[in-house]
Amino acid sequence: DPSPKTGGEKTDAELATQVRLVNELGRKLAAEGGNLRFHNHKVELASNEREWRFMLEHTDPAAVSVCIDIDWVNQAGHKPMELLREAGHRVREIHVRSSHHLVWDEAVEGNGDVDFRPIAAWLRTEGVKPLVVVELAYAEGTAVTRLLTEDLRRSREFTERTFGVS
Repeated sequence: DPSPKTGGEKTDAELATQVRLVNELGRKLAAEGGNLRFHNHKVELASNEREWRFMLEHTDPAAVSVCIDIDWVNQAGHKPMELLREAGHRVREIHVRSSHHLVWDEAVEGNGDVDFRPIAAWLRTEGVKPLVVVELAYAEGTAVTRLLTEDLRRSREFTERTFGVS
């Protein structure tokens, strides 16, 4: 998850360097039995997902997989299903977090800005079985009404029901 460049977008040369280094690291990890996944926040999705698409198109699928952060895709104003379809079987991990009007909820319970049911259905149909990671975080405006342990339990139960994972 490279740091965003201050003062504008990365140039094509900077992205090429990033890809070269990510591919190199991915190959080294693969040789050791590991797997490198590139992950998105909002900045990689600017300018019609320019950086994200560059990474997807230029990294080696044998060495570099994809981790799509569903909430950050939504926060950036894009449709998660489009990026999932584009990445296809390279998706090895997804991050789920719930929000209402782009303000993070205290738990993932399936009634927020993103409908996770079509995402789960697509994953099943395509036979893509990513690691599903629940992300809980508080933002300005997050209503905190329960203990974290209760939010984790609710998020786990939702994830198990929706994605069929435990």
